[in-house]
Amino acid sequence: MHFALKKAVEAFGGKTIGSITTDDLQQFFTSLPPSRSRDLCAVYVGQLFKKAFVTGIIKKNPYEQVEIKKHAPQKRSALTVDEQATFLAAAKSSVHFLLFQFLLSTGLRIGEALALSVTNLKDGKVSVSKDIVFIGGKEIIQPPKSKAAFRSVPVPGDIYQVMQNTKTERIFTQSYNAVRLAFKSLSQKLDFPVSAHILRHTYATRLEEAGISPKIQQYLLGHSKVDISQNVYTDAQSVYINSLSNKICAVFDTK
Repeated sequence: MHFALKKAVEAFGGKTIGSITTDDLQQFFTSLPPSRSRDLCAVYVGQLFKKAFVTGIIKKNPYEQVEIKKHAPQKRSALTVDEQATFLAAAKSSVHFLLFQFLLSTGLRIGEALALSVTNLKDGKVSVSKDIVFIGGKEIIQPPKSKAAFRSVPVPGDIYQVMQNTKTERIFTQSYNAVRLAFKSLSQKLDFPVSAHILRHTYATRLEEAGISPKIQQYLLGHSKVDISQNVYTDAQSVYINSLSNKICAVFDTK
């Protein structure tokens, strides 16, 4: 479970949803340091109250008046091609290896990946149509974070085939915490950090290096705006640029 979601359960677990006020929510989110975890928590809590309002469980949605200044995400460093290979080699013996391969080769958010079932697989692609959160030990399936997150992403054939043979309801039965601990353990063995976010960033960077257009990157990553893909998740690797230096210079050769 995300740190902020755990805090939300601690703060409101003893209350009924109808007794939680706007002031309660505002005070809670103000107490959390600006972070992506806090922003995700706000999305999930907002969806929860919206659903409660629409279904008539509550007569007024207290979340609508909550003001949260969005956290400006820091640029994350993608893995270089060599680091990517090193990571995959180190992760090969892990029970999470298929998930790691999948995250790296599709760029899905961790919640999107963990929510997948075999019904999301078709014609060599995975259809992103849901997200999952873990609250109080319970799995809650919900829509993705935005309309742009609904998308169909190609999956490498070998990974796709293994996923097709899944017998469980969810393809990846792990929890957030199990995945987080696995990444932490691998990062300690390697000379560089690795996480689900870094693998997503690495996917975007490989797309950029392959010359995939910004609009296609935007679609594959499930971003609502092109500049999110370009300014946050793409990272022109110096190693890659160096390998292309002669080709780049040849474009402007005036001889």
